[in-house]
Parts: sequence; C-alpha cells; structure tokens
Amino acid sequence: MRRARRQLGCVGWLLTVLFSAVPFVQAAPAAAQSTSAPARVLEVLIESETGEPVTGASVQLRGPLPGPEAGYADSDRGMVSDSTIPLTDFRRGRYGARLPAAGLFELRVRALGYLATERRLSVSSGGSSPYRLTIRLQRDPLGVPELVARARGEARRLTGHSTRELVFRDPAAQTADLGSMLSRLEGVAVRRYGPGGQELVSVRGSRPDGVLVLLDGVPLNDPFFGSADLSTVPLASLESASVIRGATAQLGPGGLGGVIQLRSRQPDGNSVVASGAIGSFGMKNARFHVSTRGGPGALAITGSATVADNDFQYVNRDRPERPTEVRRNADARGFRVAAVAHSAGFPLTLQARFDRSERGVPGRMGTAMFEQARWRDGGAQFTGQLGKTSGPRLTAGYALREQRYADPQTATEDRLNIGSGRVGGILPFGRDGAWQIRAQAARESARGATVDGSRGRTLIGASLSRRLRTTAVDLGAAMTVDLAGGAPVWSPELGIELRAGRGISLSGRVGQSLRWPTLADLYYAPSFGIRANPRLKPERVVLDAEVGADWKAARDRASLQLAVYHRRTRDPIVWHASSTAIWQPENLDNLTAYGAELGLEWRPEPVWRLMGAVSYDRSRVGFGSNRNPLPYQPEWTGRLLVARSFAHSYVEADLALLGSRTTSLAATHSLPPFAMLDLAAGRSLRMLDSNFRIDVRVRNVLDQRHELVELYPEPGRHFELRIGFATGHGSSQAGSAHPVRKVVVGKGSARATSG
Repeated sequence: MRRARRQLGCVGWLLTVLFSAVPFVQAAPAAAQSTSAPARVLEVLIESETGEPVTGASVQLRGPLPGPEAGYADSDRGMVSDSTIPLTDFRRGRYGARLPAAGLFELRVRALGYLATERRLSVSSGGSSPYRLTIRLQRDPLGVPELVARARGEARRLTGHSTRELVFRDPAAQTADLGSMLSRLEGVAVRRYGPGGQELVSVRGSRPDGVLVLLDGVPLNDPFFGSADLSTVPLASLESASVIRGATAQLGPGGLGGVIQLRSRQPDGNSVVASGAIGSFGMKNARFHVSTRGGPGALAITGSATVADNDFQYVNRDRPERPTEVRRNADARGFRVAAVAHSAGFPLTLQARFDRSERGVPGRMGTAMFEQARWRDGGAQFTGQLGKTSGPRLTAGYALREQRYADPQTATEDRLNIGSGRVGGILPFGRDGAWQIRAQAARESARGATVDGSRGRTLIGASLSRRLRTTAVDLGAAMTVDLAGGAPVWSPELGIELRAGRGISLSGRVGQSLRWPTLADLYYAPSFGIRANPRLKPERVVLDAEVGADWKAARDRASLQLAVYHRRTRDPIVWHASSTAIWQPENLDNLTAYGAELGLEWRPEPVWRLMGAVSYDRSRVGFGSNRNPLPYQPEWTGRLLVARSFAHSYVEADLALLGSRTTSLAATHSLPPFAMLDLAAGRSLRMLDSNFRIDVRVRNVLDQRHELVELYPEPGRHFELRIGFATGHGSSQAGSAHPVRKVVVGKGSARATSG
C-alpha cells in the first residue's frame, strides 16, 4: 500500500510540473516552406477524397510525346515514347521530378486502396516556378481493407500509447470479419466460442472484460457481463478501427488492457454497394450499403444477414475410443442494420443500430445435455452527436438488449433485459485545443430471471488533459476521476514522445485505470453453485508503464513498432470455486503482466504488402504466494500477412500462430499451440456502368483441428465465395478501363479538362 501511494505521489508530482510548464514550453512555429524551386520541376500533390495526403503511391511520368495529340491510341494508352520518369515522394503526399523538356506527358498514379488514375499534361516552356498539380484519388469501392500504422502523433490525443489503426476500404464486398482483422495486430487476440458464437477480444493479455470497446464514442461492453461481443458488429458497417494498447481511464472506465475505438461507416455520396456469399457448412450471407446525399443532408444505411448450419465433423477426444462425430445444434442466424444521418446546415449526426441473432448452444464434446439449448440475443442502440468531430461536441445515447436462454430438456428459460443510457461531452480549449475536458454520465440497469431483483447504478466520470508540443517533443498529461456511489477514484496519466529524426520516434508512458464490477458480479441471482458478491471493490490498475520505439522509412515503404510494457492490477475480480464448490467472484490480491510487442510493415512496391506481428505476454493472477497464468491467454502469438495487388485483382496469404494456453485458473491442463493459414483472392471488373467483384477465401487451409476453448471443437478447412457490386459515387473509374483526362499545366497552377 505504501509503495502504491509513493507511485501515485510521484505521478501526481509529474503532473503538477507539467501543468505548470506552460510558460516554459511553447510550440515551435512551423518551418516556412519555400515556394521557389529550380526551373522545369513538376510537383504533384496526391490526396484522398477527404483531402488527406496519400503516401506510398507509385507515380510515373512518361514522355515527352512527339506532339500535343500525336500518336495517342487508347489500345496502348498512347505512349509512343519509352522515357519513364519516376516521381519521388519528397514530402508527405508531395511527389516531384525534374522535367527533361516541354511537351505532352502522361502521368500515372497507383496506390493501394484507390482507383488507378491517368492524366495528360501539356507543359509549356519558360519560367522558373515549379509546375504544381493536385490529384484527388477516389477510393476503390471494392478494394482490399488497408492497415494504416499510426503509432504516434496527429491521429490521437493519448500521448505515449502504442496505437494502430485499421482503415476498411469498403468491406461490404470482403470476406474478412472484424475479429480476424483486429487479430492481425500485435498485442490483440480474439477468442471465438465456436462458429456463429461470441467473439471476445483481449489486448495485452487482459481478460475480455478489461478491454473497453467504443462505437462512435459509446461503449459496447455489456454492463451485465462486462465484455463486448464483436460478432454483433458487422465489418460492412464500419469505416475504421483504432486499437489503443495500454491502460487508460481518459476514454471511460474499463480500459485495463486497452481501448478499441470503432467508427461507423459514413455517407459517401449517392452509391449502392451489395454482395452475397455462400460457403461451407451451409453458410449464406448478404450485405448492402446505401448512401445518398441531398439538400437536407446525407444518409447511409448498412445491413447484413447470415444463416449457417455449422454441422461439421470432429474427433471426440473426451471418449476413450475417440470416435468421429458431427457437431449438432451449432447453427446460427441473424441480421444487423445500421443507419447514419448527417444534417446539411447543422452539425448534427444521428445513428441507430439494430441486431438480432439466434444460435444453438451445443455444449462441450462428450455430453448430450445441451443438444436443444438455444440462445437469442437482440438489441437496439441510438446515438446523437451535436458538434463537429474536431471541436466541442455533445453525445447522448441509449442502448437496450434482450437476451434469452432456453433448454427444453431441462425446462429452463431465462430472460435478461439490459439498458444503458449515456451522455457525454468533449470541450477542447486553449491554443490549438491543447487543453481538453471530457465528461460522461451513464445509467445502467438489468432485470430478469438471472438478476437478484431489478438492479441499476449510475457512473460519472471526467478527465482533464493537457498536451504540449514542440518540433521534437510531445508531452501529454491527464487526470481522470470516476464515481459510482462511493469515494471518487483518481487515475493520473503521463506520456512523452520524442522525434529523433530519420523517421525514428521514442515514447514512454505511465498511468492508472479502473474497472467497476459488472452487474453480474454484484447481483447475479443465487442458484445452485453460483453466488454473487455485492461487496466487491473496483479492479484497479495501479501501475501501467511502457516504453516504445517507432521507425518509418521514407515514402512510408516500411515501418517498425516495438513496445515493452508492465502492468500491475490490484484487487482483480475473478470467479472461482470455494472450498464448498460455490462459484463466486472475489477480489484477489493482484494481477501482474509484462510483455513485448513487435509489429512491422514492408511495401517494397506499392502493389506488395508484407505485415508481421509478434507478441509475448506473461500474465499471472493470485493471492499471497500463489500465482497462476490467466486461462486461455497464450504467452506467444504471431501473425504474417503477404498481399499482392494487380490492376484489378489481389491475392493474400494470412498465417496466424497461437501458443499453448492453460484452461483453468489452476493451470492443470493446457491446449497445444497451432498454426492457421488463410488464403484469399479477388478480382473486379466493369460492366453495365457498375463495378463487380468476386472474392474467394479458403480458411484453415491446413485443415487444422483445434480448440480455442477446451472440448469445444472448431471446424476444419472451409470455403467462402462472395460476389459483390458497387454503383454510383466512386464507381465511374473502376473496372478494366480508366478514363484519361488532359491536364494543362501553367506556371504554379493546373486545371483538368476531359480527355
């Protein structure tokens, strides 16, 4: 206790020093950019549809051609000259090269996740100013989901945290799902409970209830059980996801191992994207995304529906003869719908989500007790945001879930209703928004057969953060207070980032966080062998520290991220059996975790991508001198992704490695390690003024028969075929032909005309 107080005192002293350092640390003014350049230099700024610079593109200039229009033929793209000039990305998103002479040129731009673009340039002679041209690329409406590494800097305000961001390039036509995309990142593991079952995420060895999952700022974590089920969020409804590794309380309670921020897919003009899929084990799926924009504003609706039998063969190792049996009552079916609306003349965004699913609960192998058990889950969520994303904003939301469990064999039928309402706001102020206040209040309630009465509680939290930036140093500090009916809990945090040059940055961070007991921990209805514990204390991360290093090569062709961390949790809440065989949650003494993460990405060419991740985590929980590993938490995990894109197609190989896992807190049994290989390929084509795409994925190519949870078999090799189309905004330049436009370049300006 004294040691924890000393640590808290040191952090508080650092916060005091930092908050009082305003007169001494001033942001350095941006260096003035010279507008002069040698004669006959072409500068091309490449942007996305949202105005963000596009790096890592392949930009080539061919020519000069013999004459303004001479020798141009659509069949060979009109290039009669073999002279090719590659443009160098000399500054983020700005590409340049020295022109050999005046004349007619053809500019070709290719970037992963965007439609290829060609422009014709007519460059006049004379003048000393550079010729500048801006090209705005359109997203490939059926492109490959892209991983963007944003470890430090502008993408976020949580200084010092290791962060990775996934940007989904129209995932409505892809065969991947949210869980498999997140598990590609170092430090992230997704645990599936059979095909069609729950998908629970772990970050840095945390339990699933120690990861805060936010959808547009609203927690998806179940107030009753504490975890967030990723299977209820279809990938087609998401624009991007950010994984913030390490404990933090700034975004709300529950982020003991990290925070996952999901952002809904926004309206993108007038467009329609739809796809259908069939696969092994009777799987059928349909997805759609409709977007429209008009005078009142913009609206986007995304939906998906899935049906699967999930009957597959497995070896029943729970019986001595190890017979081959067929998994029954593992079917799943469900639908999800999400809508996002933006007001044209007012900074108001409204969102609504509905989902409903039903699945069988067959139980573990070797027993027929649950052959008829069924689980039904459905819910609705409504969210409103007033204000722009980059400025002051107010958010309010309400979520309602209904869960049912029924088993005709035992005449059991349980129903649980969970409700949560939240209101919050963010107020940046000061120079460049260096100061920020976050506040939120939530009311959570649960009632049903599994609850001891009708229970509810109110949670209140607020944080004050300060960020100080210079050209080489980024300092961030925050103080968060949380209240749930008792004494307030304070959680300080301090981070620093150093930009060492040559693409290298160093970082360090120390902080605290907490997780309140779930409603199930406190109020689960007493039954045979189960008893809740209303006397539980909150689970506290008293020390979470990490140091990291990032390296990024020129033109973003390669990146490397390394982090080492240590986390100590006091009063962890663990369900375990007592000496009288009563399962009850208790506050154990402590939980310690330490580990290392390595992530890399390499793009030798814009069409090639290699991504790897390796994680080591050692987590031990117990009391007194007793220390046991967390169940189902592997010490070693690895991922390797190799992708190659062509003009209108791609191929991908994804290899996952999972180390051995213990199956209980007593650590008497463990599951063996295994490797899982997935292969995927796709091709797009242009027909009837629309883009069509075919994707094929083979999961578990090696036919690895494994168990993620002991005695719960997983299917072997299975296939999926998806056919999709896109029409409307962003589809006019896709397919087998790319229209060529003529660009007349003058001194310091450019204008585009139809070719």
